[in-house]
Amino acid sequence: MQGMFLTQKLIRLGRVLDRVRGSHHVLKHPQRKDVLTIPHPKKNLGNGLVIAICRQAEAQERSCATQL
Repeated sequence: MQGMFLTQKLIRLGRVLDRVRGSHHVLKHPQRKDVLTIPHPKKNLGNGLVIAICRQAEAQERSCATQL
């Protein structure tokens, strides 16, 4: 899964794009202080990294990482 698609899924699940720093996109939760960093929007991310990011986002793994 590319980082761009994961970023778009997390935004649809309620995250807000806070900033882009180099090749990393930083997403925040609008009501809590949770911060997620998604690396390299055009490169493929490993399955373990995608699952770890989804766990940090407290999203259901099936809805977040459906294209593994």
